[in-house]
Amino acid sequence: MIRLIPPLIGAALAAAIIISIPARAEPIAVTAKPVALDSSDASRDRTGNLTYLGGLRLRSDAKGFGGFSGLDISADGAEMIAVSDFGRRLDARLTYAKDGRLAGISNARLAPLTGLDGKPITGKGEGDAEDIARLGDELLVSFERHHRILAYGADVAIVRAVGPPPGLEKAPANGGIEALTALPGGRLLAILEAATAVSGGASSGASPAWIRRGQSWTKMHYARTGKLSPSGAATVPAGKGEGDVLVIERHWSLLVGTRVRIAHLGANDLAKAGPGTMLRAREIARLEAPLIVDNFEGIAIRRGPGGAAYVYLISDDNFNPLQETLLLMFRLDG
Repeated sequence: MIRLIPPLIGAALAAAIIISIPARAEPIAVTAKPVALDSSDASRDRTGNLTYLGGLRLRSDAKGFGGFSGLDISADGAEMIAVSDFGRRLDARLTYAKDGRLAGISNARLAPLTGLDGKPITGKGEGDAEDIARLGDELLVSFERHHRILAYGADVAIVRAVGPPPGLEKAPANGGIEALTALPGGRLLAILEAATAVSGGASSGASPAWIRRGQSWTKMHYARTGKLSPSGAATVPAGKGEGDVLVIERHWSLLVGTRVRIAHLGANDLAKAGPGTMLRAREIARLEAPLIVDNFEGIAIRRGPGGAAYVYLISDDNFNPLQETLLLMFRLDG
């Protein structure tokens, strides 16, 4: 049986275990090679409602580099954080060309995430980090296999448990919270990768989802599109579209390869959602051949000059030499 951290309620949540630890971040060398949106058509810069603003193929010989499934970008776009399937946190600075396009990466540092015992998390069973939600001064990280949510201080020196959604323990080992994002008013949205079933045992074509208000989680559902599975989520910050959520959905097959869909959930729909609500996202873009595509699982959104919303995606290479770590940047239009 998978061991779960007990839910923390009311004042008990505020009094969760806090442990100080050394950061243990190690500088690493990362090379970044620019990539086109469409290698067969260098002039192409759009897919759906997204305008391409540059991308990088990231490579490093450092042990533990790769498998990045969750992404956070600072408000000014200068800093990135990514978490990996083996419990690693990558911090780095991003650089931009004069026209604002993503150009490079520097000052990369890799550190182990830590558990409640203050020790580095090791192995995929304990360290399968899937998404990041920035809530106040903390980064909340969702994990698969050992299903849980941990909250980290900005320097990874403080960690505490966050009460999980009821029923999370029933999720398949490889079908936990892939999408986690903070909503306005301190709320959280969590979506499982796995599909679920409805009354009568029929497939619902949906993934379990929850919204947390205060310390209480409300169960609902996220409607799936064909075989695509939700794999990441990010919330549009203050400004136009504030509180809207973009969800990455992706599927791989030997015949078709990798397909990625970026879908939109409206802030008003999320605000009105209650027990049993079916959340239905609207497609705004796709990444599939001939466009550059890989196993995108991490997504982040920030504001830029003039109020533009910039969307970043990172791919999980599964530590497979046939896959890549790609970091892409887009402007959200419409």
